[in-house]
Amino acid sequence: MLLGVGLVTAAVPATAAVPATAATPTGWPGVGGIVYAAGADGSGSIDYQALLRVVVTYTDPQCVNQTTDFHPNGVVNTDIGGSTYTSPPLSQWTATTTQSTFTTCHDSTGNLLTGVGGTVTRTMVAWTQYFSCQPAGLGITGTLTDPEAGLTNAAGLVTLQGRATWFVPDFSGPLPASCPPPPAAPVIAPSAAEGPPGSALTVTGTGYVPGSPATLTFDTDMTTTPTGSATVGADGTFTAKITVPANAPVTQGWIVVSSPGSYTRRVPFKVVPGLTVSPTSGVAGSKVTMTGWGFSANTLLAVSLWGADPLTLGTVTTGADGTFTYAATIPRWPGGTGTEGFTSSLSVRGPQDWAAVPFTVPPLAQWMDAKAGGWGLGNATSPLTFILNFGHYRNYQYGAVVEAPSGYLFVSHGAIRSEWAALGFENGALGYPTSDEVGGLVNGGVYQNYDGGAILWSPATGPHESVGPIRAEWQATGFESGVLGYPTTEVATGLANGGSYQNYQRGAIVSSPASGTHESIGAIRGEWQATGFEGGILGYPTTDEVGGLRNGGVYQNYQGGAVIWSPGSGAHESYGPIRAAWQSTGFEGGRLGYPTSEVYSLTGGTAQNFQGGRITDINGTITIS
Repeated sequence: MLLGVGLVTAAVPATAAVPATAATPTGWPGVGGIVYAAGADGSGSIDYQALLRVVVTYTDPQCVNQTTDFHPNGVVNTDIGGSTYTSPPLSQWTATTTQSTFTTCHDSTGNLLTGVGGTVTRTMVAWTQYFSCQPAGLGITGTLTDPEAGLTNAAGLVTLQGRATWFVPDFSGPLPASCPPPPAAPVIAPSAAEGPPGSALTVTGTGYVPGSPATLTFDTDMTTTPTGSATVGADGTFTAKITVPANAPVTQGWIVVSSPGSYTRRVPFKVVPGLTVSPTSGVAGSKVTMTGWGFSANTLLAVSLWGADPLTLGTVTTGADGTFTYAATIPRWPGGTGTEGFTSSLSVRGPQDWAAVPFTVPPLAQWMDAKAGGWGLGNATSPLTFILNFGHYRNYQYGAVVEAPSGYLFVSHGAIRSEWAALGFENGALGYPTSDEVGGLVNGGVYQNYDGGAILWSPATGPHESVGPIRAEWQATGFESGVLGYPTTEVATGLANGGSYQNYQRGAIVSSPASGTHESIGAIRGEWQATGFEGGILGYPTTDEVGGLRNGGVYQNYQGGAVIWSPGSGAHESYGPIRAAWQSTGFEGGRLGYPTSEVYSLTGGTAQNFQGGRITDINGTITIS
């Protein structure tokens, strides 16, 4: 397994290093090594590679040939704890050559020549250094020794994964019994092995030099971030509070501690996305808010509730900063009632990221008791009882709590509950509640919504149902705040031709299959009543009242005619041949104006008076006078 690039640059204790000097030819990239793990026993290997020789030759004699050797007799010393592994001289490493050509050179005086032929031959050498029985996380450093170049344990010329210090690969468990006793290396222990960006950690260290400073960094393959420091106590221990960098990528990281006189060590810490949920428990229908951070940017995540099987709640897309907020509704668990409660988890999952937090669904009876307590319903007086379509209820001293098939809990009590009971509870036309009681209406009113409508209550009218087309018409008039006020009766059926009505404080709503559903109010209603309501000559209303006529007039059409009202004429019927003749004069906008009487009988016919005259119908002959 190829390990990622490390970050810490403090070296393990060793012979004082001699810096690289001019003895190293210009342009040498040094020795690079990559650390590999061989197994969970402290063993591994380091593949070193170096540039050994560069030979430049030209076909033009004016060009100056060059040969440069880079430390052919140098050796690499690999220090791990108390062990030093020394390589053969670079000239004895496995060699490979590459060649490239070019067409320019410089002559002996430094002039640039073009159009010439040249070849560069580079000799690269490689060596694999094996190690074993080394504690996980112990620092590894490399130096170069080349007496001919005046270098002894020269630092800065050997890198491991691009860094001055790398580490023995992570593995779990102790070293094999066949290994010699490991060096007296310090031990570090974080309070957690994984966590999201921004996590607060406590790091303890033992086996350090008393009084020395300990420097802590948080490393990933690509970054190193200072996170804190501490002073080692007289007993060789320290405790430090650190925070995982807020911008730490979701990846394998390490907590690294370096301290003078002690071996540099690291321990793994896995950075995972962060996720919280509020609240942390709830029954079906409960609202929760999930907040995530440290996820991949602009990524679609699936949100799920986990139990025996996952339930997908929806999806959310992270922002450019890898964060999101998601509002979810806890659903009913399929295949069961979910009354017993369970401990689950809420999770989010994407192509690369995953996180979960515990979530508790309490027993349904417990949740009902909490809701009943909030509404002052007193103590439970019945067990949890199963009803229509997987619903449930539980009775209390002053009402009940009902769980609808949707999983939501609703309170049912008082006069509105009595009206619901009279209508058949959940088995009746209203079905289950879809809201708790809502107060604050005009004149102290209260309502509760149901699958099939609502129940309204006010001190003056008591509780009454509101359902179907009549409810829709009432809504169009402005509910209880409109012209009709509160309902004063239930919906009454059995009228002519399948009609129905409901009375209100200031009128009624009348409905039939043929005429639709319309209001009936005020003086026009009084006139319609005088004609015999729907059983009279006019039949059912076919429109609501229509205002805006001349001189403040209002009319309402019916199956058999209309009723017209104005401040100057009052309310009067209009139907039959006399209405047709009035229409021919332009209705109330014509010379006759509004009717001032009902249709009345004459010898051989009927007549109706208007503001500007009279219309008679004698034996089928219409006369306008």
